[in-house]
Amino acid sequence: MLRFFVLACALGAIQAMIIPQATTGCGNPYYPPEDISSLIVGGTVAAAHSWPWQTLVLNRNGAHMCGATVIDDQWIVCAGHCFGKRPKPADYSFVLGAHNKLTDRDYTVTAETIIVHKDYSSFTLENDIALVKLGQPITFSNEISPACLVSNRPQDGNMAYVTGWGTTSSGGSTTTLLNQVGVPIVSNAVCRASYGSEFYPDEMVCAGYPEGGKDSCQGDSGGPMVVQNKDTGLWELAGVVSWGYGCAQAGNYGVYTNVVNYLDWIANTMATN
Repeated sequence: MLRFFVLACALGAIQAMIIPQATTGCGNPYYPPEDISSLIVGGTVAAAHSWPWQTLVLNRNGAHMCGATVIDDQWIVCAGHCFGKRPKPADYSFVLGAHNKLTDRDYTVTAETIIVHKDYSSFTLENDIALVKLGQPITFSNEISPACLVSNRPQDGNMAYVTGWGTTSSGGSTTTLLNQVGVPIVSNAVCRASYGSEFYPDEMVCAGYPEGGKDSCQGDSGGPMVVQNKDTGLWELAGVVSWGYGCAQAGNYGVYTNVVNYLDWIANTMATN
């Protein structure tokens, strides 16, 4: 059954961690992610504030609906399917710096505008990406800072990390604390073999294990899939949680919006809005 991810699972092993020297630069958490093991659809509870770009998207009733990623002091990246074609900014709010999604809501902001990619398709989930311009600039801190953007598609087999407050099993309950999961990038050929013509290699990138067991799930939609740059040590946004069949099923990989395909769109949208 087609799933829209809304929460991230836990993290596997994180390698080559560096101690950050600043909190305002991109991809450089003040609190480094920790390598812990157990919980969620193959994941773990994240160390508090170790993924400081993670954003909680709330609906007009204040309920968790999606995740998102801070990339600038006034912009976040999310999935188009979290908003639909003609979103009303007043229907959403965005929580920054949260670990416990129920209690950590002191830094809640609203949107000035929500821009869904003009070619987003709710049928095929092509171009499943959106940019949110916040109503006021973010004050960065040890708990809140942006992710960098990738300059190239991650190599097949590289580990990526997904975070969110989604369910720990398909159709299950969402989590209160931010979770994390590590999954390897999968080749386009392998993903095409799994999903056939539903997979678009320019717009999408897959991650996961052939045996399943680790994955994002319902409630993680719109949230980040990041990779660590081996040269700089900085964390870069490579994917946006988009879709898949079930959660953590053998032979079915998580499908993410391929961020590198949208770098020009992101830059142009930010420059003209």
